[in-house]
Amino acid sequence: MAKSKFEKYRDILREETAKVKRGEKSNILNAGNFLASILFLVLVSVWSYYFTVARDSSRSVKKDRILKVVFLDTGPGDGAVIFSPSGKIGIIDSGAISGSPEADSDTAQVVHNNPAYKKIIPLLEKETGLKISSSAPLNVEFFAVSYPDPDHYGGFFTLLENGVLPAKVYVCGADRPYVLYQSLLELLKSKKIDFRPPAPGEIKDFGDGVRIKFLGPLALYKKTSSDDKNSSLVMKIGYGNHSVLFPGDVHIEAENDLGNWQTEIRSTVLKVPDHGSEYASSSPFLDRIMPEVAIISVASGNGEGLPSERVLKRFEERRIQLYRTDSHGNINFISDGSTWEIDSER
Repeated sequence: MAKSKFEKYRDILREETAKVKRGEKSNILNAGNFLASILFLVLVSVWSYYFTVARDSSRSVKKDRILKVVFLDTGPGDGAVIFSPSGKIGIIDSGAISGSPEADSDTAQVVHNNPAYKKIIPLLEKETGLKISSSAPLNVEFFAVSYPDPDHYGGFFTLLENGVLPAKVYVCGADRPYVLYQSLLELLKSKKIDFRPPAPGEIKDFGDGVRIKFLGPLALYKKTSSDDKNSSLVMKIGYGNHSVLFPGDVHIEAENDLGNWQTEIRSTVLKVPDHGSEYASSSPFLDRIMPEVAIISVASGNGEGLPSERVLKRFEERRIQLYRTDSHGNINFISDGSTWEIDSER
């Protein structure tokens, strides 16, 4: 991550102080203000530490009543698993079909080495202590498909075939007849699993004080930069004083409409839309959300220029802590409703 201004000032002062100690001429320090500069260096270091480290690591979360959100390293796709304090489970997106962007076309074949098989099922087994299979299924509260592209829903085939069964499935507002997406809907029908797009403003009580509010899509978009992406399912998970916003792959047009929620859209954590592309994460959108943390789900060496440097600069300018699945692996957000912590697998 790029250095903050305070870190840059601290480094400059350290370099100049070292020059003075060696008897060299400093560009900014002299013998008359050397001691004052040392004191200033200490103050800047403390100030920098407070704003860059203590904002999350000094918090102490009560471990017995926590909401846990795991942002999965699914390669080029999106995927997250939500665990309520009492153990209810929801899954928002499930990664790509194979983990390979070249294979994730709308007509790609489902394979069994995808991120759902390698990441989601092992996580569910670890958290529940159960061995999951089609003969020993795990019932979860819901699946959510934020956008009908295989990198968002491909893993749901694997989950359904291997015994992870949702009570219901929330789908997005896009209406284009994707072949593979229609196959997923047919599979849900065959298993008699209810699926539907939620209404804007609809609230799901996830228990234990956890609420999920559906904020979008607010329109059936036509003639925008991407009608399907703008029709993404937008969800906000709230618990006490903190929340996580999942905006799918929305672009700027939908971001502007989501501003109608005003302060309702503010969130502690933002799952960055569209993998950090230049068509999303506009400055007005970020200023409305006011996130403390942003998480980008992206594959390393993706060849698509993701995330955009301009988008990364917007996060840096706002001093938003940034995590990336290609750098950090799985990323865990936990909160007891009053405080929060984030850690990652690397």
